[in-house]
Amino acid sequence: MDMSKAIQMLSYNLKKPKTFEDQIELLKTRGVIINSDEEEAAKNYLKRVNYYYFTGYLLKYKNPDETYSPVEFKKIKDTILFDSKLKNLLLYCLENIEKSLKTNIAYYFAHNYEVGNIAYKYPSYFKDPQKHRILLEKIDENIEKNKELPYIKHNLDKYGELPIWVCIEVFTLGNLEHFYQLIERNIQNKIASVYSIPFNKLEKWLYSLRYLRNLVAHSQRIYGAILKTPVKPKGVTYQSDRIFDYILVIKELYLDSDDWNEYVVKSLSNLLDSYGSKIELESIGFPSDWENYISK
Repeated sequence: MDMSKAIQMLSYNLKKPKTFEDQIELLKTRGVIINSDEEEAAKNYLKRVNYYYFTGYLLKYKNPDETYSPVEFKKIKDTILFDSKLKNLLLYCLENIEKSLKTNIAYYFAHNYEVGNIAYKYPSYFKDPQKHRILLEKIDENIEKNKELPYIKHNLDKYGELPIWVCIEVFTLGNLEHFYQLIERNIQNKIASVYSIPFNKLEKWLYSLRYLRNLVAHSQRIYGAILKTPVKPKGVTYQSDRIFDYILVIKELYLDSDDWNEYVVKSLSNLLDSYGSKIELESIGFPSDWENYISK
């Protein structure tokens, strides 16, 4: 079979692309309420928000026959906007946690060895030389991609190498997770003690943070989504399998209690107040007394 016929066969088995007008009509026939005077605005919205992304927020209304229980187009728009604002707040929190993790991992690693500033480059300071080699290749790739950043360029031009506290600034969360897994137990314990948790719980939470960061940074749906369940914080029995479980983890890793209470919790409260009539708390796993769970 030649390549063109193979492509045609693959294309034949997939749905065909629809115009924006077709998308509006399909939504209407399936139960989404779009009034005639709203159609142009709805079409313009679908020019900015992919139809396939939009319909992800319709899943809770979907019937076995592919129709939807009646729901207004505007309600789904509001839900998507709420989800976007929630993800922006989560990104703010994740950025703060990432900064503190980079700070403490670099600090305790560097201070554990006489040559701690550069020890990250050598396998003898890690549990698994083979995994270290793979990690170092990824770190070198990150340095190469970011070599024009002023602080990277300055250190390379002046010293030819980067100390760990400089290098770690171009680590991804995945790099941080793997670096932490490979360093010696006594260093892991010192880092985990900053967050008042055991070393193995921090290791698991690093994976959970990376998973969540990938979702929110790439604009995946959080509202209504069933997520991988992270390890619960100590003393917590509640579990929703939704984003609230991750907010409880974020709380434990958030070192600035004042910022958490005065900005994060208040921003979350204001967001929920603004969209209270437009969303369902159970779709994000929030119990009715959610504030009792997340205040520090």
